[in-house]
Amino acid sequence: MRNLRHFYLDHNKLTEIPMDFFKNKDNLISVDLSYNKITYIPLPVFNYSMWHIEEVFLHHNQITAFEPWAYVRQAIRLDLSYNNATTDQRNNSMTEWHDWYVLQYKNPTSKDDGIESVLSLVELLPDIRENPFSCDCYAHNMIKRVRQSFFLWADSEYLGITCYNPPHLRGKLAFYDVSVSQLICNITDNCPAGCLCQDRPEDAILKVDCQGLNMTSIPKTLPRSPYDKINLQLGHNEITQFSNASYIKYITVLSMPNNAFTSLPDFVIERIASKENAFIDLRNNLFTDIPSGAQNIKFPDAHFQGKYLVCSCDMLWMVDWIKLAPKYADKTLNCTFEGEVYKIIDLNEDILKCYKIGSIILIVVLSVVLVIVIALLLTAKRCPYETKVLLFKIFHIHPSDKYEVDKNADKTFDMYVSFDDNDTYVRQWVMKVLFKQLKEKKTFYNLGVAARNAPPGPEADARLELNDKSRRLLIILSTD
Repeated sequence: MRNLRHFYLDHNKLTEIPMDFFKNKDNLISVDLSYNKITYIPLPVFNYSMWHIEEVFLHHNQITAFEPWAYVRQAIRLDLSYNNATTDQRNNSMTEWHDWYVLQYKNPTSKDDGIESVLSLVELLPDIRENPFSCDCYAHNMIKRVRQSFFLWADSEYLGITCYNPPHLRGKLAFYDVSVSQLICNITDNCPAGCLCQDRPEDAILKVDCQGLNMTSIPKTLPRSPYDKINLQLGHNEITQFSNASYIKYITVLSMPNNAFTSLPDFVIERIASKENAFIDLRNNLFTDIPSGAQNIKFPDAHFQGKYLVCSCDMLWMVDWIKLAPKYADKTLNCTFEGEVYKIIDLNEDILKCYKIGSIILIVVLSVVLVIVIALLLTAKRCPYETKVLLFKIFHIHPSDKYEVDKNADKTFDMYVSFDDNDTYVRQWVMKVLFKQLKEKKTFYNLGVAARNAPPGPEADARLELNDKSRRLLIILSTD
């Protein structure tokens, strides 16, 4: 069977073809399966090893699926006319095209990007004329690829496909008369009521047009963009605020002129500005200032004209933004200041009286603080003891400063404690309470008292001598 060249099974009652039907029949040139009742042909039936096949006749069957044989290496004559296919050949009811019709048969070992697989539609010479063909987004890739190739000039009659839908393209030749930008699809799933949602593959964007619908808020949901890019048209409505909808991150073009915005959230501008070729139109709204994030959009692609813009020092960044725009750009963007209308490009700090009041206030406050600090330091220097007492009373801070008297090694005692020795209560308090606390504060704190440390002699002289031998004097007054 390997040498079989022509295989005829026409005019039978075949309903299917087994997957291994052509196994070991690699030299086949012609196969005739016409006038049977075949409804479906599995993918492996016509395989990549059939290098020599030239003709396949499948007309007058009941095939319901479009099956090009993209594995073969040369052009073949494929006749699938007079079947029940909804996406196949002449005299059928083919209404639309999908790239996967061909791409599913792409050689798995091929490293091409799919262009050759799409062009194999022409190489295999199928004839899909005389069908109610829709020139829409599904046909975009096929038509664009063919128009970019030499097949467009091959004078093939099979490229004479005419559009049946949409109505405004009816009768036009798909490969010659229709611009690829016209190959779009209207989407109804999740499209807001009254809006027009379109898949535009040439621009790789989902366009949603909701203009003039008296909307008071932006749509809550939009169709899923196959390109992660959305062109949202919401002009001439009554929208007052922009909520944080999930699709905002996909918006590349936002057109919302003639609405009632009083402000625009920063996150909206920032997300749109992060897109390449971002465009925004917010003319004739009610906002008085422009978010600084807008400077990341090219000025010619950002439109904020309106009579409510107020000139302020915070918008001086716009001067350089406008000046950087190309010479051809319309740089007329105005604002009002003290009843006068100014071109933003002409603004400066002198016109707007930008005296940097915040900086002046900060300087004054810091100066006052500095004066207070200096005054406190001088007071502390002149009245160190009083200052320490105040610090302790107010802040419970006790600075342990070093004084010259502490450096005097000639002194015997750290402190002379003078009190009434005849007052038993005071004497007990000094010896048992005060001494204990002082020794806890400073180890080996040497205290002198008259009753214990006074030299022999008159009491007055003894106390004076004891005072001379002490670095400090502590006098305890009693009630008597």
